[in-house]
Amino acid sequence: MAKLMTIIAAFLITTTCVAQQLKTYSGNYDINSDNVDILGFPPRLVNGTAQYTYYEDENLNRIKSGNFNYN
Repeated sequence: MAKLMTIIAAFLITTTCVAQQLKTYSGNYDINSDNVDILGFPPRLVNGTAQYTYYEDENLNRIKSGNFNYN
């Protein structure tokens, strides 16, 4: 029984550590501008580059964490 509990505890610790591992993205990043700007132009896709850190949730969605730089 103690061996089983040790295995379960090791699995849970490993899973938790991997799930919260921060990764860094640096590259192309498109922003969909949903608002009309002050000159009255319609919404458009803005192309640029970004660098940010993130982690992936259980559905592999990126959750941004920390600084976000966009040019």
